[in-house]
Amino acid sequence: MIRYALPLTVLLAACAPVPTEIDPFAEPSEAGSVTTVPAPSGLQAREPDTCGLPAYQSFVGQSVDTALLPTDVATRVIRPGEIVSQIYEAVRVNFHVDRDGIITRVACG
Repeated sequence: MIRYALPLTVLLAACAPVPTEIDPFAEPSEAGSVTTVPAPSGLQAREPDTCGLPAYQSFVGQSVDTALLPTDVATRVIRPGEIVSQIYEAVRVNFHVDRDGIITRVACG
């Protein structure tokens, strides 16, 4: 009986309603209640170009060792298997390189 309790709990939790919070700027409805909005999930939408990507796309295909990476903006070189911080900085330019040190992708963050 106990081994079925955990899956049943998980199944019931999946059926729980989505949490909502009161929108402080909403007008009261005719019934006198306040309109609700879904609670934020914690994830923020990332804009595709917050660091000026077109200016750095020419680095794709170059060796990271010989490329003159910009020094006037925050940059980060990300190598395969390397542990990197998951902190998103919108103005930072990330240079992703392959095992041979060739820049394969440039991204903001």
